[in-house]
Amino acid sequence: MILKKLTLFNFGIYAGTNTFNFDSDKPVILIGGMNGRGKTTFLEAVLLALYGRRSFAFMESKLSYPAYLKKVINIADGSLQAQIELTFVAGNRTNKSEFLLRRKWAAKTKDIKDSIHVFKNGKEDTFLSDNWAMYIEELLPSAISNFFFFDGEKISELAVEPTGEQMRSSIKTLLGIDVLDRLEADLNKILAGKSKKLVDSEYHAQIQELRKKEDELDTRLTTIHHDIVEINTFNDKYQREINALEAQFIAKGGAVGSNKGELLARKNHLENKLGDANEELLELVSAELPLALIEPLLRSIFETASSEQAARHEYLANQRIHQLLAKFRHGKKTVPKQLESFISFIESATKTEIQENGSKYDLSESALLQAKMLSNSFLHDKKRDAKRLQERRTKIKAELSEVENYLVIEVDETVTGSIYANIKKITAQIGANEEKKRQLEVEEAEVASQFTQVQRELVRLIEKSLSELESMDEAVRIVRYANIALQTLTAYRLRLQAQKTAVLAEKMTECYKKIVNKKNLIARVEIDKKTLDFIYFDANGIVVDKKRLSAGEKQLMVVAMLWALALCSHNKLPVIIDTPLARLDLAHRERMVKSYFPYASEQTIILSTDAEIDRRYYKLLKPSIGKKFTLKYDDESKSTTIIDGFFEGSENA
Repeated sequence: MILKKLTLFNFGIYAGTNTFNFDSDKPVILIGGMNGRGKTTFLEAVLLALYGRRSFAFMESKLSYPAYLKKVINIADGSLQAQIELTFVAGNRTNKSEFLLRRKWAAKTKDIKDSIHVFKNGKEDTFLSDNWAMYIEELLPSAISNFFFFDGEKISELAVEPTGEQMRSSIKTLLGIDVLDRLEADLNKILAGKSKKLVDSEYHAQIQELRKKEDELDTRLTTIHHDIVEINTFNDKYQREINALEAQFIAKGGAVGSNKGELLARKNHLENKLGDANEELLELVSAELPLALIEPLLRSIFETASSEQAARHEYLANQRIHQLLAKFRHGKKTVPKQLESFISFIESATKTEIQENGSKYDLSESALLQAKMLSNSFLHDKKRDAKRLQERRTKIKAELSEVENYLVIEVDETVTGSIYANIKKITAQIGANEEKKRQLEVEEAEVASQFTQVQRELVRLIEKSLSELESMDEAVRIVRYANIALQTLTAYRLRLQAQKTAVLAEKMTECYKKIVNKKNLIARVEIDKKTLDFIYFDANGIVVDKKRLSAGEKQLMVVAMLWALALCSHNKLPVIIDTPLARLDLAHRERMVKSYFPYASEQTIILSTDAEIDRRYYKLLKPSIGKKFTLKYDDESKSTTIIDGFFEGSENA
């Protein structure tokens, strides 16, 4: 389904005739307008044209249908008439048809009624005109229309609320599971009708009693589920109140006042730690550390003293050689002249070196060892220790300063006490609600178990009563096979729903990761196969509390859900998004613009202010934009007209 044209006559803020021509080979259509200029009215017009009194925009108005039709008429020209014409193409690739849908009404009488005329491929089709409600339900059921035509700001709460009955029904419709519910209802009708023919059976009274009990238990289960949903809604409301009060409590210094004793103890502890660090540093600077100032001189002394020591050792060695040589000669042995010449050379060289270098320091062995230690690692270690101590002192001082800053805050304990009392009161109410919810959940499990037992007993009695009948007439056969069909249907529904929800959850996770910025917040989405509630998991497989999601993250999660539902339904339908980026931060806006809008559908109509799709995002979207319009408001006529182009200046970005 692709929208081709929308013409509004005296509808809402649009006076006279105004036409949107969507015909384009690119997927994105931009409609720009400031707040109150007719963007939401555009969405209402499409819904009213398609669904009339089944439009969710009308149902949200809480008005009667005639009152709603009267309310949306623009009375500027005095005609008191309004009309919507919507042209679209529907069908598969080989068999497409163009439809023109015209819905009009007038407020000239109290009993306002709308009329609808449908033209197919240029010719009026009276059958479609008379049966349009049935046809559009096949093409795009009203129950799922809010998955394709939605307000970005209003949908965010769907991410955190338990799946309601209407939402559950819509998801089933979109996934094609609702046909099983209709089949079950039809089978139950058949059973109820045909069971009347078994009055003569001795089990009839028991069967009727069990059916009554089955209905009572089913009603009780519905009531319990409603009560649990209501408690969750109240607790969410109370939690928002607590969040607001906690913010006030902190702003008024309540956290400081309540922790003053801890802060004083913390201050005393930090002062002691600072004193210890100062003492350690004093020990360092009063010992060897000052020698670090002359570290190059110490290294030079060590090198020179080492050279002196080596020269002395050579000299002593030479003296010893002479002593040994004298003993050798005393034994009347002859020394070769070459050896005597070499020994004389060594002696001469040693004397020369000693004479040239002198004895500058003449350090002892122990003094030289100390100089070596100082010039190697000792002073380096001391400097490192001093640096660590300085860093520790700086950190302690910073913490001490922070604690002292808290301690000097003036706290109005009367105000903070009142806020804290309110927080405790609401927290107690939440606790009481949670306890009530726990009791309801226990009761729900018990009632569900009783319901299952009653169903089993009912099936057993019906089968037993049938087996004892002498003849198997048509009613008996129908009841028997209807019961078999119901049992099979129950098992099949659970399996099919589990399969469909698993695929939907996987697709939703994939869509979410394409548009979300925080990769580590939600890593996986699962859907309860029975309740169709959405459950979010982080990267560690831990369930994410839905209350932790910001307004923007809620919107992104629902967008991912709607995107996944559209993909899983395999319906080629247009998407209309009103206020798409209002709650999103810059990073998430860019992800939506780049990863969602161009791929949401074959046709995506975006209703935006200039603060949402600005020059930067327009430039990113430009390759995908087919048509663009701006809604211009006239203060004198109090009406909006349509101008080609998207906000003056944006297209030159």
